[in-house]
Amino acid sequence: MSESAKNLHLSHLVDDHFIQRSKAMRFIFSELDNDENMEVKKFIQILKKYCSTVKLSKEEHSKVTVVAKQNPTYLNYETYLACEIQIEGLSDLMLR
Repeated sequence: MSESAKNLHLSHLVDDHFIQRSKAMRFIFSELDNDENMEVKKFIQILKKYCSTVKLSKEEHSKVTVVAKQNPTYLNYETYLACEIQIEGLSDLMLR
């Protein structure tokens, strides 16, 4: 959850994939190609790593959308940095 979102009611929040779904699929399929006999437990970990979401305020989500359209190569978490959106623990989640 972003720092700004922490003080808002749930009705003012949006779940946002910190890696866009289409880009996450490329990462997931790449990992599957590298480990054809992957166990279900590892696959679930990969899904969590690439498909998790964070809560943003609707205002932050609007900013992210504008910046993402201008920078199509950015992953959403890079867009959060460009928009100065702070999400405590996001880097730890991504490094797992």
